[in-house]
Amino acid sequence: WESSITGGSTDIELAVKFTPSSAGELYTARFLFSSEGQTGYDLSPVEVRVYSVGFDGSPATSLYVADEFTEVTVEDQWIDVDLSGEGIVFDDQGFYLGFRFTETGGPGMGRDLDGYVYGHSYVFLQGEWFETGDLGFSGNFMIRAVAGLENTTREDVQELVTTANVIHENMENVAAIINGNSTGLPAYEISGEQNITFPTQSVRTDSMTGYNVYQVLDGADTLVATTDPGDTTATISVPANYVEYCYEVSASFQTDSYGLISSKKSNTACAVPFTSGDTDFDSNVSLSDLLSVADYVLEVLVPTEDQFRGADVNDDRFINIQDVVLIVDIIYGSSARTLPSFAESIAEVSMRNGGGTSLLLDLAYDGFIRGVQFNLTADLSDVMFGSAMLNELQEGVMINSHTLEDGTTRVLAVNLNGGLLSFSSDGFITIPVTMNTGRGDRVKVGIQDIQLIDQNGESIPVNARGDGSVALELIPMQYALYQNFPNPFNPVTEIQFDIPDISTVELVVYNLMGQEVRRLVNGEIQAGYHRIVWDGLNNQGEPVSTGVYIYSLTSPSFHSTKKMVLLK
Repeated sequence: WESSITGGSTDIELAVKFTPSSAGELYTARFLFSSEGQTGYDLSPVEVRVYSVGFDGSPATSLYVADEFTEVTVEDQWIDVDLSGEGIVFDDQGFYLGFRFTETGGPGMGRDLDGYVYGHSYVFLQGEWFETGDLGFSGNFMIRAVAGLENTTREDVQELVTTANVIHENMENVAAIINGNSTGLPAYEISGEQNITFPTQSVRTDSMTGYNVYQVLDGADTLVATTDPGDTTATISVPANYVEYCYEVSASFQTDSYGLISSKKSNTACAVPFTSGDTDFDSNVSLSDLLSVADYVLEVLVPTEDQFRGADVNDDRFINIQDVVLIVDIIYGSSARTLPSFAESIAEVSMRNGGGTSLLLDLAYDGFIRGVQFNLTADLSDVMFGSAMLNELQEGVMINSHTLEDGTTRVLAVNLNGGLLSFSSDGFITIPVTMNTGRGDRVKVGIQDIQLIDQNGESIPVNARGDGSVALELIPMQYALYQNFPNPFNPVTEIQFDIPDISTVELVVYNLMGQEVRRLVNGEIQAGYHRIVWDGLNNQGEPVSTGVYIYSLTSPSFHSTKKMVLLK
């Protein structure tokens, strides 16, 4: 070995993959700890661990976790750990042997850099296993295993090593593991004597029979389920929800030499069963659960961790309108939540100004809608949103809104009877607004995070038309013409007037003889608050003289005149 390495964390494990192509039982673990190439590590204890080889070649089921830590007392010498009484049985896929660090300062593990072969030495880091070469510090960990292989006696053990360039006294009982293959290895010369080759392992004829699942109880563990070799999932019925149940798993093998054998049980894993959609823990999904989930979506209530798990029906780590629709399906026994959506079209949502007193949401979609959720953004010092309502009243439809902590207003609508939401070209949802702005000021309202749910409980692709916003502006209730300002003036003044509906309007300035001096407006204009400036020029672009002038606002349903004075 030319180097060494340590973990620096108690969550890190080091392991070596052994693939002798034969089933067997592990008797001894051998570790060579070292500070080679480093400034020195602490001789802290380690926790020996053994794993089976998964279908993807990575560590899988735990075959062994030591009950006690192994003390590391020396460096640069082999330390043997007796495992002969632990019943650690592995199949023909091999096993991983290694350890977990119990302290952050050491010990260091010896590393063979010159003899490195990819696929042997692995590190468990941040919840995943990585080969050392993939992490940028390739090298074989100095870990070996003594095992009894199939078709051998307990006394006829073989030492499994990770490199072939190591000379042993008893060469005929050594199986070297090179790149996952123990056959076809080269010969090695020992002190000038004859070449000795490594033996080829026998072909195994036994097989794995499956997995055993045991429930961990105070008295004794109870076998509750078995699975086939290729099935790594077991479904277990329990008497009650919201109670913790704990389990352990072992693997079973049918061998020619040992008959039916089982591996050591895995670490204990615990789970708390629950009913999806149930937030009050009565194992029943009802309207009260539905209303609670709606409050979670609107952030009126904050769910606990257990309530969140029950409310997140589709298990996407979010609570939204889709979960609300799926809970409706659970309550009414619909199978919609298990059906795929065949909708291919994209829905389009747009907003328009409802005369400054409301916000209108329009929906263009050629399919069916069961639920909707969206957020409105605006400066709440300028506008306040009222309770949203559907343009077409429907029995059994719940539509609620709530202002979130960040100032956005969330709107949610769903048919509690499991039916659809009606919408038409006249509009989908109306939201009353109260504007706190000056005359003619505008307020920008945006729409974000739009979610539409179809008849199958699936999300519908949706786009917001334009930039997803609309400018709200108060619309006057009646016509009005105001006194110009300033008055008297020289030579510029402003005239303000109100138009309640789109209309053809004339705004004309006359002299006291009734002659037209300047036509300021002549045509169709939009409803709203308007202002226009007269610069004291006539229709020919010539300055007018000092005097009193009359200005008149005329529409098909309104006429008003006022006087103003030009002083030079």
